[in-house]
Amino acid sequence: PELSDEEKEESKPFSLGAPATCKNCITVGASENNDGNRADGNVAVFSSIGPARGNRLKPDLVAPGFFVRSASSNTECEVLNMAGTSMATPITAGDTALLRQYFREGYYPSGVKNGGPPIIPSGAFMKAMLIHSGVDFSASNPTGPGGPTGGSYRNQPITPTPSQIQGYGRVQLNRVLFGPANSA
Repeated sequence: PELSDEEKEESKPFSLGAPATCKNCITVGASENNDGNRADGNVAVFSSIGPARGNRLKPDLVAPGFFVRSASSNTECEVLNMAGTSMATPITAGDTALLRQYFREGYYPSGVKNGGPPIIPSGAFMKAMLIHSGVDFSASNPTGPGGPTGGSYRNQPITPTPSQIQGYGRVQLNRVLFGPANSA
């Protein structure tokens, strides 16, 4: 059936496409960084949002994807500001590698290398840890990246996590990985 103009307008943000819609993958949206014109706590306007087929929550998380310093593929040494989920996704991949290393090298539960037995984390465990690390951009987290008024997406307030805009929030590993306790 043909959609009404109102329905077409309402469905525009539901822009997630394959492979980001697959059930068990980690789908990453892009958040903004402070640069004078952008604010930490906002989701980038180009970041696709859910839901995925079956009304499943996507993206799972967001990561910095606006004004990220990256190597230029066109020169030997140049570094430039880039934007896109193609910046946010490798940041999350690096976070995932650090998370895996933490468990493989026995940092859990003491926060000290070899302080515990090495653990081989499953993919589901890794995804759960990343999701648990998420920081809410909405006004319901007044001390979070969005501040007391919360972040925005396309000039609209971001709803609390979990949401079809920010998923479970921005990855922040210090919420799930801990160093040794202070003895002071």
